[in-house]
Amino acid sequence: MSAMFLQACAPEVSRLVVHGDSTAIASRIPLIEKVWNIAPRLDKSRWFNIISSRSGMRVYNDGEPGQSMVSMRDRLAKDVAHRQVTTIFYDRRNTGERPEDYVKTLAGAISLLSTDKFLIVPQVPDPKDRTSEEYFAMCRIDKLVSQRWPANTFNEVERRAFVTALDEPRTRIDGLHRNALGQKIEAEAIGRWLAHKRWLDSGGESDVRS
Repeated sequence: MSAMFLQACAPEVSRLVVHGDSTAIASRIPLIEKVWNIAPRLDKSRWFNIISSRSGMRVYNDGEPGQSMVSMRDRLAKDVAHRQVTTIFYDRRNTGERPEDYVKTLAGAISLLSTDKFLIVPQVPDPKDRTSEEYFAMCRIDKLVSQRWPANTFNEVERRAFVTALDEPRTRIDGLHRNALGQKIEAEAIGRWLAHKRWLDSGGESDVRS
């Protein structure tokens, strides 16, 4: 009886972990919404909370707005508690890294995992910018990721559909961050990919560190 009681009272284990930048944590720009960066679990429109609600999987989100890939790798290195669970990398090029350096650092982060169940979400560029060095660098990153981890990212059809859907101005609160509609699109695409892989199973509610 005591063992059953302890098991029932034990905290639920996270079944999904998210690493990345403001796109991972679903950061918002308007000041009035900054409160959701302190307690994201209260915002059920965030893409990872939508996936958690629909799948029943507890989500741990370690996203950090504006961080570089090096910073993300270093945060993952300190997080020894979630290396064995299904992992989502949702991080855009923030600090001007060369695509080759970005992917090399990403590979270092992946090497720390104790699972081969990971998804690298494609880069999502500013829809108004299709001629800058930033845009072409992000395309290069996606290409390198697809070549190195073809089973762990969207295929080309999925990637184009994802980026095109988020190109709509009505999905953004600014040139970068997504509103509730954009996050619903993200949740649909990421959740569908994970379901196709059969990587979704039961857990609980989201567990988010801001």
